[in-house]
Amino acid sequence: MSEYNEQTVEEQLIENEEQPILVEKPHKKTASPIKIGLISGIAGSLLGASLIMGGLYIQQATTRPTQQPANITSVTKTVSSPKAETSITSAIEKVQGAIVSIAKYQSNTENNLFGLSGASNGLQKAGEGSGVIYKVSGDTAYIVTNNHVIENAQELEVLLKNGKTVQAELVGTDKLTDLAVLKIQSSDVSTTASFANSDELKVGETALAIGSPLGSKLASTVTKGIISAVNRSVDIDTNGDKQPDWTMETIQTDAAINPGNSGGALVDENGNVIGINSMKISDTSVEGIGFAIPSNQVVKIIEELENKGKISRPYLGVGLVDMTDVSTTQRKRLLSLPENVTEGVVISQVQENSSADNAGLKQYDVIIKWNGEDIKNAVSLRKHLYSHAIGEKVTLDVYRNGKLEKVTVTLTTNQNMN
Repeated sequence: MSEYNEQTVEEQLIENEEQPILVEKPHKKTASPIKIGLISGIAGSLLGASLIMGGLYIQQATTRPTQQPANITSVTKTVSSPKAETSITSAIEKVQGAIVSIAKYQSNTENNLFGLSGASNGLQKAGEGSGVIYKVSGDTAYIVTNNHVIENAQELEVLLKNGKTVQAELVGTDKLTDLAVLKIQSSDVSTTASFANSDELKVGETALAIGSPLGSKLASTVTKGIISAVNRSVDIDTNGDKQPDWTMETIQTDAAINPGNSGGALVDENGNVIGINSMKISDTSVEGIGFAIPSNQVVKIIEELENKGKISRPYLGVGLVDMTDVSTTQRKRLLSLPENVTEGVVISQVQENSSADNAGLKQYDVIIKWNGEDIKNAVSLRKHLYSHAIGEKVTLDVYRNGKLEKVTVTLTTNQNMN
C-alpha cells in the first residue's frame, strides 16, 4: 500500500475542482469480548436506533447544461424497464406471505411508596419478534417461533402480511430447543411455508433471512447471505446461571439477523424454510455471524408441540457437577478417584423416586461412560440422555468410592412435571 501523501491529495483537489476526491480514513477497532446470545425478543423502538446509510460517498462529475433556444422545450422521459424475475425474487414471493410479526404483552406494575408492587396498569407491549405460518387445518393456522419471543407473555398478537392484527394462542413451547407453536384463526391466512430438508444443505448456498428487525415497523424485511456452516455447535445457557447446559446444532449464516428477527425464517432459493432464526454473536467487532435452528429439528419439535403442548424427554433425576470444576484434592479425598480419571460428571444429589434413585445411583458417584461412550461433562450427558426414549435402558460406568461399577438405568419422565 502506498504511503498517504497529504500534499498530493491537496494538489489533486486543486486540479480537479469540479471532481473532488473524498478520502475516508478507516476507523480503528478495539477488541471486546465476544458474546453469543439469543436475539432479544424485545426489538426496541426504531426511533431509538441509529440508521447508518451508505459508506464512502463518491460524488459524480457534473457538467453545466447548455442553454437552449427559448422556443425549444426539453422534456424528461421515463421508460418502463423490463424486470427479469430471478430465483431470489421468486423465492421471496413464494414465502413472504407466511412470515408474520409477533408482539407479546405483559402486565405493568408500579412500586408504591414503600417499594412494593402496586396495582397493575394493564397490559403493555413487552417485545416483538417474528414467526412463520407453516400449516392450516380447518379454521386454525399454526405458527412456529422462538420460545424466547413469547416467553412470559400474557397476551400475544400477530401482524399478518396483509396488515391485519389478530390474537394468537400459545399451543406449546420448548425452552431447550427455543421453539414454540402458536395458533390463530385461518380466515385471513393465504400463504403457508414449506420446510426443506436441512440435512441436504451445503456451505455456500444462498440463504435469505425474512422477519421484522427492530419490530413490526420493518416487517417482512429480507436480507441475503449464504450458508456459512452447517452442524455448528453453540453452547446455550437455558437457566440463566451463565453456564452452558445444552448445545444446539445450528446453521450458521452471514445473512443479517437483528433483534426482532427471532422466530423468522431462513429460506433457500426455492422459497422453502431451511431454519428458524434464533441467535447471533453480539459484539461490536463481529459482523455476519448468525444462527438458525435447522428445519429438520424444527419439524420434529413442532409436531410434538402440536399434539402434546410440550416435549416429553427422559429424566435422570440428578444434580451434576463437571469434573473440571472439582479440585485435585477433592478428587482424591472425597471421591477416591484414580489420577487418570479427569473427565466425567459428579452426582451432587439424587431426586427421590427418579430414574437414578431407582437404579441405585448415589451422591458422589462419578459417571464416566454412557453405553460405552465417554462422558466429558454435563452437556454431553444430556445429549446422550435426550437421544433416548422414555422406558429405554442404558448402562453407565460409574466410579463409587474409587471402584468402577456398571449401573443399569431405566429412563422415566420427571414425575414433578406431570
